[in-house]
Formats: sequence, structure tokens, C-alpha cells
Amino acid sequence: MSKQPKVSVIVPIFKVEKYLVQCLESIVNQTLKDIEIILVDEGDMDACRYIIDHYEQTDPRVIAIHEKNGGYGASVNKGFDVAKGEYISIIESDDFIDLHMLEEMYNYAKKLGADVVKAPYYEYYSEKRDVPRVIVCPWAKSFSNVPEGIFISVLKYPQFMGTHPSIWSAIYKRSYFNKYNIVFDQEGAYVDQTFKLHVYLNTNKLVWLNKPFYYYRSDNPEASDKNFNLDVMLRRWSDVHRILNERYAGKYDYIAPYMIVEEYVCTILKLQRAKVFVSQKQLSILKDNFSYTGKEVIEASTILKPEWKACLLKFCDGSIKSGDLSKPEVLSEEKLHILKVKLFKELTLFSVVRCKNKIQYKIFDFLTLVEILKNEKQTVIKLFNYIPLLTIRRKEVYA
Repeated sequence: MSKQPKVSVIVPIFKVEKYLVQCLESIVNQTLKDIEIILVDEGDMDACRYIIDHYEQTDPRVIAIHEKNGGYGASVNKGFDVAKGEYISIIESDDFIDLHMLEEMYNYAKKLGADVVKAPYYEYYSEKRDVPRVIVCPWAKSFSNVPEGIFISVLKYPQFMGTHPSIWSAIYKRSYFNKYNIVFDQEGAYVDQTFKLHVYLNTNKLVWLNKPFYYYRSDNPEASDKNFNLDVMLRRWSDVHRILNERYAGKYDYIAPYMIVEEYVCTILKLQRAKVFVSQKQLSILKDNFSYTGKEVIEASTILKPEWKACLLKFCDGSIKSGDLSKPEVLSEEKLHILKVKLFKELTLFSVVRCKNKIQYKIFDFLTLVEILKNEKQTVIKLFNYIPLLTIRRKEVYA
């Protein structure tokens, strides 16, 4: 390996023993051999430690760091401190990459002299499947007008600010990071949002490579996006708006029509999917965050769905209520309210809803206290839709 590797690959690792070997095999077997592989382990005493040590002992390109760093952002920053490569790649330890990814992205970056090479990725679904399902990320369709092979800026192509950050489906010139002191927030989750701001808004040497190499595991039940924390997400978007206001205020008007889409997806859609009840304090923070985007921008948007636009306009005129953010359930022939207790004929205090394989006990008709799920093999009782209380498995009887 030369004195300066072509690419430093940083892999933050935390309790992913089920997927780690597949991830690391896809990195050590890259067609680009002149790389260094920095494995930043959060120090938990699980099988990950032994897997990491094995790769360090058998491949001189691997550097293992066993150290409690305090989270994803801090772990990647530790990798930045160690990295010597001309370019940097960040790979998440439950994902894996095409064997040609680093060679093709590095050659593309060198040919153009790019600060950042960005590409789409594959969504990879393998849990409880005999054959994995692989699809190209849906947002790639909105990049049909983004040219390849030339420098571009997000001010001209703001689509980059309205999609999943996917910071791992890219490579970055290390000198560019050093020049602008681009690092991750040290604490908390969802740190890719603020990182994305600094990456895209400091360069006009961004290049688009319309070819997916990265396999993003979209159904890992332990991933952060499967364990949604509304308070942390709201704080992160407050940070986004603070940074925009302090450092990139003159650029916000260009990216606002797309940024508001990503913010809506990350907050409103995710809290609806997780069936999170929104407190008055959280609602107030949402109002503050959405106030950064003017009513005119929302009304003029051609990419916001009509129901999203209607919700955001309620934030603008101050008429939004917590109940407005609960995703309405579509009643079918299989769904039946078997009990509903109302106050003043309007306010539902308590209800019981039965579906084909599910019974929900609700307060105010939208906050699920207890959910009972049944199938042929087991009965699962959950608190608030996501905290498992009890699992009863049926005993199989053989003739």
C-alpha cells in the first residue's frame, strides 16, 4: 500500500454481529486495493469485537479502534482523525457495497477533481425473506435532469437537499473536509442531517454518478430509523435551521422548496408511521422549525403532496392541533369499532378496535394503549404499539 491510500473507508460499528461479516467482506474484497479500512468499535463486548480483531490480524490495511466514543457521529469523527486517504468513504456496518464501488467512484472523482461524488443506492430487504428484495432508491427518479461528468452545485440542483441524506453512498475529498472543518455532531442520533448541510453548501465541485453501488439494509429492526425518537429528531432539525441561519442564510431560499420535503418526511411522516402521540411542547417545536419556510414557498411547491401541503399550511396559520398529525386509519370491512365511549357526543375517550388479526385499546381514538396481535403461531401483546409485554407461542402438536 502506498504512503497515502487512495481511499480511507470508515466503518462505525455498534451491535451488528449479524451483518458485520457481509459488510467487511464487501470492503476487503474491493477491486480498488489501495485503501485503508478503519473499524471504529464502540467497545461492546459482543461478537463484533472478535470479528473486527480477526480482520485486523489478517489484513494489514485494517485499523481497529476499540473505544467508547459516544455514538455514531463521534465514532466517524474518530475515523476522520485517523484517516490518511486522499478520499473518504463512510460505510454503515449493517450494509454492504458492490465490489467495484470504490474503484469506480475514486476514478470518477480523480478524473473530474471532485470534492464530492454522490450516487443513488439500493434499498435491500432480507429479513424474513427467502430471497432478498433489492430496489433502487425511489428518489433517484427526481434526478433525471441532473447532469453527469461536470461540476454542479446544490443551489442549481436542490434535489440533493430534499432526499434521504445517504451520506454513505458517496465519497469525499479529505482535504475538502479539512479546509471547511466538516465533521459530525458528537452527540445524539440523526446526525447525518447537519453533516449533509456542510458537505453540500460549501462546494461547487459536487458531481453526480447515476449508478448505485451501495446496499442499504432497509429492514434491520435495530436500525435508528426503526426506533424513532421524535424529541431527538426535532432537536436535530432545530440544529439544521440554526446552522442555516448562522452560516448559510443566503442560500436557504434556493434549497427551501426541497428542504421542507425532507423535513416533513423526517418528522411528520415518521411520527405517523411510528404512531407517536405529539405533546404540546413537541408541537410548539414543530411550529418553530416549520416557520423557517415561508407560506409562499409551501403554496408554490410542485413536489409536496397535497395532503402534506395542507398540513404545513395549518402550521403557517397557527391552526394545527396534535390530533391533526395522527395518520387517519382507513376503515375496511375487516375493521370494526366494537366499543366507543364518548364525551359530549364529540370527544372519544376510549375505544376498542378489532381487525382480522388485531385488537387495539385506544384513548382519544388515536393513542393506542394496548395492541394484541394474533396469528397461527403466536399472540403478541404490546404497549403503545411498540413495547412488547408478552408473547404466547402455540405449542405444535405432531401426529
